[in-house]
Amino acid sequence: MSDVSDSAGSPHWRLHPPLILGANREEVYSRPSAPPAWQPQQRAFPGTDLQAGGTWLGVSETGVVVAVTNRRESLPAEDPRSRGHLCFDTLQHPSASTALDWAQNHLETTRYRACNLLIADIHCAGVVHVAHTIDRRDLGSGHHVLADVDIDDTQSVRVQRARALATQAPATDLSGRQKQLQTILADRDPRAIETERICRRGATAGTVSACVLAMPTSGLTQGHYRFAAGPPDTHPFEDLSTQLRSRMR
Repeated sequence: MSDVSDSAGSPHWRLHPPLILGANREEVYSRPSAPPAWQPQQRAFPGTDLQAGGTWLGVSETGVVVAVTNRRESLPAEDPRSRGHLCFDTLQHPSASTALDWAQNHLETTRYRACNLLIADIHCAGVVHVAHTIDRRDLGSGHHVLADVDIDDTQSVRVQRARALATQAPATDLSGRQKQLQTILADRDPRAIETERICRRGATAGTVSACVLAMPTSGLTQGHYRFAAGPPDTHPFEDLSTQLRSRMR
């Protein structure tokens, strides 16, 4: 979703409580990356973009979740800073609330190419749209979908399909909800053109990995993390929950 470090624009889903997020990473196939792992210097559990050194999605040791998606519009910028490093900057804040305030008040539109910054924890969530202006939207309880446009965009085919799939007969237990999200992330609607599919497969770029993250209100040490090291329609999800919990406060 393209959540990503640089990636192109992909959907995220949130159900609260607890906080549940599913994300596809879209990227050029040749861009190297490493799977999620604890980075002590960042005090976070992110995947790593090995080209620019940033991340497309990470979880801090205090339970702040940050993800970035590219936006369709492109802003002129000389030597722009990687949006993946913006994720790391945001993960240093102790809560989603303080991170959202910081992003809203201190980001500069000329320093990054256009993107969406998703920030959440078990207490609150919001999106900061970074384009010609800095716009913040706080998210209430319910399902939300983010791609390469505004959050919950009503004109995006893939956003609306993801939202429809997420809201139809949702499972009431965590395990069932995680499996539903994995199915949504793997969706390749045969009626849609390639660029409007949830799981994309282009000639040189497409969906390269996926994750499902859950942060229960019972405590951060009970977090759940499943990761697919390739397109989720062809690659299984590996359970990384033990690794995630090992450093959570």
